[in-house]
Amino acid sequence: MARLRQFKFAERELSYLSDDQIGALLEALARRRDQDALLITKLCLASAARWNEGESLRFSQLHSGMVHFTQTKTDKNRSIPNDDTLADEIRDFYQAGNRDASGRIFKSSVGAFRMTVKEAGIELMHGQLTHVPRHTFASHFMMNGGNILAL
Repeated sequence: MARLRQFKFAERELSYLSDDQIGALLEALARRRDQDALLITKLCLASAARWNEGESLRFSQLHSGMVHFTQTKTDKNRSIPNDDTLADEIRDFYQAGNRDASGRIFKSSVGAFRMTVKEAGIELMHGQLTHVPRHTFASHFMMNGGNILAL
């Protein structure tokens, strides 16, 4: 085994959105009137959630000022503090009858998100569309003095 060559992987540059791009994206989503995509985007930007984690959120995962993500990519549950205003928006959306038979709050919205990113004039590196809200959270967290271990 010692003579085997290690695989080398080129690391990709990670995209994140500037404050102006975040504003343009949220405005474009609001104009589109796709509340699912807008709220999923806000949730991912506010919590570093993966797109699928936000999209598959159930009402029972919102409580005590936290969002509780379960069945994650790494199979580790995590709880993230949630802004009360965003929690109220999601709660109102849910209580207005926006949920599917499985109890998920949001419908699949990656297509609407993709089109809105283009409409907002935001260019992303290939393969980073749904990961950009997560990277944006992490980048802004660190730029504002966040601790990498807390992240």
